[in-house]
Amino acid sequence: MIDFSLEIMGTTLIVFLFLLIFLNYTFFKPMLAHLDKRKEHLAQNQGSAEGDKDEALALHQEAATVIAQAKQEAARIRESAIATAKAEVEQKLESERARIAQEEAAQMSRLEEEEAALRNTLLGQAPLFKEALKAKLAVAN
Repeated sequence: MIDFSLEIMGTTLIVFLFLLIFLNYTFFKPMLAHLDKRKEHLAQNQGSAEGDKDEALALHQEAATVIAQAKQEAARIRESAIATAKAEVEQKLESERARIAQEEAAQMSRLEEEEAALRNTLLGQAPLFKEALKAKLAVAN
């Protein structure tokens, strides 16, 4: 059946141990070192990514602040421009109102002068009108 030989078992054990030592130095240690380097590299990249994420978030918040400030400044400028335009329009309107009132006063003055001249003319011609009317009435009777 199966023979157990101590020499073969001892030799197999020694060969197995040498094989383990050989594999350990040639394959396992370099592979473990590589895996450790990779793990360290991934940890650094993760830390860098988190830092980049924090930086991006800070930049986003800063951009939002700048945009909000720009909107406020634009609203202030727009309100200022509207107020200035309203003031200019109001000034022009008042100027035109004053000019129209002045023209109206001048027209009224001229009309009053014409009325007075017309009245004087009519009053000056009233005796002639009376005489012509008397003459016509006399001819008609």
